[in-house]
Amino acid sequence: MDQLFQQEFTFTLTGTALLGVVLFFIVASLALVILIFSLIRKIQILQKPKYGFLGKPVFSVLALVGIATTMIYFSYSFSNQPDFQISANRTVNASIEYRQVGISGTKKLVEFRAVPVVDNREYGLSSDRFEILWRVNNVDGTERIEYERTKNNPSAVYIELDPGSYTVSALIVFEGKSYQFVEPVIINP
Repeated sequence: MDQLFQQEFTFTLTGTALLGVVLFFIVASLALVILIFSLIRKIQILQKPKYGFLGKPVFSVLALVGIATTMIYFSYSFSNQPDFQISANRTVNASIEYRQVGISGTKKLVEFRAVPVVDNREYGLSSDRFEILWRVNNVDGTERIEYERTKNNPSAVYIELDPGSYTVSALIVFEGKSYQFVEPVIINP
């Protein structure tokens, strides 16, 4: 039995609901005041014929209409709460740069760099981090992963390739989304 009286109940009201409750009490109070004055007046003119709307005093009818209108308005406002969704998307582009930096027998050592551009800024904000997955088509063992690349720690991958034409792809992961960029590459003999 003690638990029944020791429970706490909480609830929250939106601004519209609070305004509705206040308006309801104001309208109800006014209706009661008008009803009391109406009854006092009715006592004073007890013997006179009835008047008003459908044999009822007009003030009582107006008070009931006001209360009904307030109840309808707030039942409608509680059932039609709008849902707001706000999102901001950042545009991400990248350029893939490459250059030959050395020779190892018949193979060429090629340096690849990806420069992510977020909202027209190279590497975006100073707090932005990028993961980059590199692939060269039709060449086994050329898959490389770079973690936590920033403006202060830029992308740079070195891959040995035979002379020829290749397609290099860089899959950039930023803020949980992935963006793929492809660049044709020609390695001269």
